[in-house]
Amino acid sequence: MKVPIIERTYDKISSYLVKTRDATSVSYNRFDTGAENSEDVPPPTSIIVPPFDENDNEFKIFRGYHCQKGALLCSVFGMSFIILMFTTTFFEFDWYHHERGVDFMTLLGLILYLVCGILIHYFIIYGCKKQQTIYFFPFIVIYMFLILSEALSLFTVVISFIYFINARNNSHPEHHQHYYEILMYDHTKNSVIISSIVLLPLITVQSIMIYIVLKCRNYIAAKNAHAAALRVAERAKQQYPDIEIIHGPTKYNPSQRDLESAVSQTHNDNNTQQQIPSSFDPQEIEEEVYKNDDKKNDKY
Repeated sequence: MKVPIIERTYDKISSYLVKTRDATSVSYNRFDTGAENSEDVPPPTSIIVPPFDENDNEFKIFRGYHCQKGALLCSVFGMSFIILMFTTTFFEFDWYHHERGVDFMTLLGLILYLVCGILIHYFIIYGCKKQQTIYFFPFIVIYMFLILSEALSLFTVVISFIYFINARNNSHPEHHQHYYEILMYDHTKNSVIISSIVLLPLITVQSIMIYIVLKCRNYIAAKNAHAAALRVAERAKQQYPDIEIIHGPTKYNPSQRDLESAVSQTHNDNNTQQQIPSSFDPQEIEEEVYKNDDKKNDKY
């Protein structure tokens, strides 16, 4: 069900964002000694793998509920709402008000609404099952578009209402447009009330849903990055059997700063220690890990 073009574009954007975010905090020069005789440098003795706690408060929403459960709940709620709207419209709409019979264009649009709505929300469930963030992309794009469209519609109605208020107050009672402006004022006033009652709760609910889905997406991305870090560390251990894999603390606390300072000081004194960041491009890290092995093969 993957779309190659969308997947490649998404991977490139994600890789670029990760590189930009880690530019000020992560340096890959620890894999390169910078010396002319880098082949003589002893292999690394340890790799520090940053921790990942899936029950961390960063991945919790509201009163301690996990974001993945929240995303699944949002998906079920969204599909239920789509089915409810389809059923209500299907039985309440006057399908035979045209002389030619059934309004097939409206029926086609309603069917597309049902199919697309179900698929968009089902992709959230499928993405959580496969632990792949690419399936969250349609939901995020569609919901962002809906929120912006609804906010723009509400803003337009409010601006129109303000305009007719000023026009009614500034017009002369005996002017021929005064009666028209009064009618438009009443019309826009009703539109503002109806739009506020309908759109404001809708925008609020959709914003909460997209917030939960984005948090779930970040959780899956962090989980995949941690799994990739472990794979890189295991492959490095296969190349250097004596290397030690060091797992960081399982929870962030104030004492961790002291630990990070100690690790940083040890790294400055001993260039043979490596640290894999929690966010990186795994392909680049793997290339750097195997760089020394390639140099040895070329030497022989």
